[in-house]
Amino acid sequence: MTWMRAAKRKCGSTETAPITWAVIPFGTYKGLTTPQVALRDPDYLYWLCSKSLYGVVGEQVRDVARKAMAIRIPKRNPSRWLAEYQFDRDSKFVSLSLVAADSPQHPKWVERLPYIDLSWTSRRRSYDKGGGKRLIRAFVSVYFGGRKRLTKKRCEGFFSNEKNFVATEDW
Repeated sequence: MTWMRAAKRKCGSTETAPITWAVIPFGTYKGLTTPQVALRDPDYLYWLCSKSLYGVVGEQVRDVARKAMAIRIPKRNPSRWLAEYQFDRDSKFVSLSLVAADSPQHPKWVERLPYIDLSWTSRRRSYDKGGGKRLIRAFVSVYFGGRKRLTKKRCEGFFSNEKNFVATEDW
């Protein structure tokens, strides 16, 4: 990924410089960066992935979409916790919570993952706009604590920090 390589500092340092996020140049979220779109409307982000975007915008959309499907659980020992997704009888998303990995699982309308996946609502049901909004609200509460605003700086900082994500080989 050229934009990511460009963000690396010289002299062999593994520390990365701040990423310059490209702006979405079209559509509903024209003028927002990819991290802002991901934490505002994950369904739109995954719709963008299905399009043949190229250049920096296309690379960043694919990278942010991949990261949004593998968010590290924000607890001291993440392996002892699971993200629990609750759905109603119609497969609409109801809530997200973090539960102890050894706790008993509830009925059939619950799914558990060892990481947070913002694509889970759209994978379970093709269109659930209300569920996507509830997922983001729950994610913000779980990850940032309370009712924090998703500012541009907070969205971009979250997706710029590799420590917030599990490596795909950990799945």
